[in-house]
Amino acid sequence: MDAPNLAPPNPAIAAAVQSNQQPAPTPPNLPAGSMGDQTPPAFSAPQAPDVTKAHVSVAQRLLGGLFGNSAPTYTIDPKTGVQTATSQPQKPGAFFRNILAASILGGTSAAGTNPEGGFWGGVGTGGRAVQANAKQQDLLRQQQAQKQFENQQSADKANQEKIYSQAQVALMHSQMVRNDNESDLQDKEYHDRKNAASMAYTKYLEDAGGQGAKIKLPDGTVTSSMTASELGQAYMKDPSIRVAPSGFVRHFVDTTDATDVTYNGVQWVNPDGTPVNMSDKTNIQAIDIPENAIKKAVPTLGSVYNKVAGVDELDPSKVYQISPEQMTAARTNNLDSQIKQSQIDLDKKRVAVEASRVALDTRTLNNQITQQNKAEMSGVASFYKERIDNLQKQIDDPNSTLDENAKKAARASIDTATEEYKKAMLAIYPNLTPKDFDPAGNTKPGTVLLPEVVSVLKSIPGYDPRVADQMGTLTPDQLQEQLKNAPSLSFELKNKIRAAAGLPLETAQPAPTAGQLGSQIGNAVVKKAASAGNALGDAAQSLATGPIT
Repeated sequence: MDAPNLAPPNPAIAAAVQSNQQPAPTPPNLPAGSMGDQTPPAFSAPQAPDVTKAHVSVAQRLLGGLFGNSAPTYTIDPKTGVQTATSQPQKPGAFFRNILAASILGGTSAAGTNPEGGFWGGVGTGGRAVQANAKQQDLLRQQQAQKQFENQQSADKANQEKIYSQAQVALMHSQMVRNDNESDLQDKEYHDRKNAASMAYTKYLEDAGGQGAKIKLPDGTVTSSMTASELGQAYMKDPSIRVAPSGFVRHFVDTTDATDVTYNGVQWVNPDGTPVNMSDKTNIQAIDIPENAIKKAVPTLGSVYNKVAGVDELDPSKVYQISPEQMTAARTNNLDSQIKQSQIDLDKKRVAVEASRVALDTRTLNNQITQQNKAEMSGVASFYKERIDNLQKQIDDPNSTLDENAKKAARASIDTATEEYKKAMLAIYPNLTPKDFDPAGNTKPGTVLLPEVVSVLKSIPGYDPRVADQMGTLTPDQLQEQLKNAPSLSFELKNKIRAAAGLPLETAQPAPTAGQLGSQIGNAVVKKAASAGNALGDAAQSLATGPIT
């Protein structure tokens, strides 16, 4: 059986859960030339000693150390792991302190050696002792730097693991909130599955060392259990309740109480039919887990893990070693799967409800059409056709989450709605025939809906008959918009067209808009200018052809 998908993704951890074993530690990366690298180190020939350096006086070597820089400090780059030595000039008076140290150490180190060396002999011996001591101190500083680096790395790792654990819990909470936001639309089966997973998770957290959090509600009550609404009110008053005390990580777990309420296929309602706010029926349990227990494995039945994860991945009768971190990851994945599945279920419900409603609406439309309201009903019919087309697009969408059964049921309702729409169109436009529709219920291009309008327009002297035919393909609503933007047509002619289309007539000629008034003035000016131009032309012609005197 495959291992559960646990976070962080780690094959060693996943395998450990399956085999009840702790994951084997990852072998450290060993440097080249160590026991982990069997390549023999490069060999170099020994160098001949520098005779000049061998004859450097003891005093010169001593004074070089005494006057030089102070003992170096060592740091390790956290990115590369490279150790770097940093030296600083000695502070004033350091030379005399070194002399004193050399003298004191020399007195000890020279014991048992040649006593005839005198003061400088003692100082020389002491200087060598200082140098030996400095080397030892230098080695200790290197070791301390390495230890500090390791401690810092260990602390950084622990801090990163803490941040990761908190982020994982925060992700789980965000998924939970997303699900709860749509709890009003989920059926009883969904809530039953969620409750089973939540109760199993709560029991597991308690077994892992979790304890009830202490949250103060607005009424002063201190509790670890509250409704979602109470938690929201408490958070508004004190936002810090979302965070556990130092050393703990706070977990919120939700369950839903669906007693005394019913899901009617669309939403949850009370016995009297009034809608229910499921947030008031959602209970939140707050549990604090010690940070040092987040990664500790807890003996857990496979059946418990399967409930929390929402999948049957483990043998329900076997015991597995599962840490809270792994269990939180399993719950987060389950919540994510729940919301995706709930979205699919909601899409099915929305499509099914809309398909049923549009079929009913178009059927009702046919019973409401009269000779007097045909123009009005044409707009309603167009709106219903848009709904039918939108449903068809959802079904045909290659990315649709609807299964074939849901699509089949929706298509049946769409077919019914389309036939009812055709009937309505035939009643509104008597000149139409069933042959004027394509399979989707659309009128074929060029089909005339308003022949009376075409006749009126063609009766206007000089009116283009092709434009008249195009105007006849418009619905009454579309025609009305065209008439609003036709300043060249007279008020009387517009009403004549409206009457032919079954539209209500204008009772008074509206005042011209600024644009229309400007157009009228412009036309008048052009006409007068043209008239004046013609008169001048005639006069010029007369003068040109008159008798020569």
